Amino acid sequence: MGFWSNAMKTKYRIEVTAGARFLEPRLDNVRMVNLVAGDERGDISFEVPMGWKKPARLIDIAWENETYTRSAGKTAAGAIVGGVVAGPVGGIIGGAMGAKRKNESKAALLCQDVDGSEFEVVIKCDAKLFRNIENLVAV
Repeated sequence: MGFWSNAMKTKYRIEVTAGARFLEPRLDNVRMVNLVAGDERGDISFEVPMGWKKPARLIDIAWENETYTRSAGKTAAGAIVGGVVAGPVGGIIGGAMGAKRKNESKAALLCQDVDGSEFEVVIKCDAKLFRNIENLVAV
């Protein structure tokens, strides 16, 4: 395979929250990696650009949890700014705008190493990324 065939493969930029040591023991603190689809369904690799590449087989993906958080500080700041600019109604609107939800959802990827051993990697994941990765799971 040449450079162009590898460049055209489906890639997803993912943030690893747990299990990075299974990808590369020396890089236990790695957070951002590319999940690259292989030639066959289920074949994937974890890659760091211009760095290491770990081939694996994607066995399953499962939601760890689906959570959203709001920042109380941003809510208060939005309410204050809105109140100063547009009075009481502006305070309500500013508080609502400052309280945007942040997606903290995670998914667990169950993978099989080339030697047959299984490992799990937990990633930050929204519903769209979950569906995309789910399509890569081995049949």
